[in-house]
Amino acid sequence: SVPIHTSSVFGVYIVLLLILLGLQLPRLRFGAAWLSHAGMLLVLAGSVLGVSDRIPCRMRLYANDACSIAYTEDMCTVQLPFTVALDRFETEYYVNDSVAPKQFRSYLRVDGKEMVTEVNSPARYMGYSIYQDGYDITNGQYSVLKFVRDPWLPIVYAGMILLAMSALLLMLGRWNWRIILPIVTLIAVLFTLFSIARINFQTL
Repeated sequence: SVPIHTSSVFGVYIVLLLILLGLQLPRLRFGAAWLSHAGMLLVLAGSVLGVSDRIPCRMRLYANDACSIAYTEDMCTVQLPFTVALDRFETEYYVNDSVAPKQFRSYLRVDGKEMVTEVNSPARYMGYSIYQDGYDITNGQYSVLKFVRDPWLPIVYAGMILLAMSALLLMLGRWNWRIILPIVTLIAVLFTLFSIARINFQTL
């Protein structure tokens, strides 16, 4: 069976939807409706049309080894615009459990720049996100890194911001903004603080 997102029917539907959203924008006054249409247009364009420009590939890297070639799932080679070297790899285990890893991370040198990538905390360099994808479970001799380049991602983020602004305008118009706005702001601040607390700023 063919996945629906790769079928020609789905492609035609998305193109028609983008055209309709684009034609509707000039007819709307600037406000919640305009922001929601523009946000949806950017999200769809960035996430669907940008799939062909998204480059996911993997590399198996041994300690004290350096490489600039990764491989896609169908084993096509991808020449990265930088060289990655693995200084060391370490694994943390849960207390009283030497089997299930709690965390594993790679200490890298990307074009000579020291970086750290671990599960759920990728390093970023030259538009690429470098994920900790796996490792040698038996002997721990190598680390498996995943490289993802998604140049359309900023467009998707811009669309999500417009959608959030649209939702905020709708809330201000229908509910008591003196109560809703402080609550939303507090939740956003707390979420941001919790997120930043888990980020290694050397990887930004």
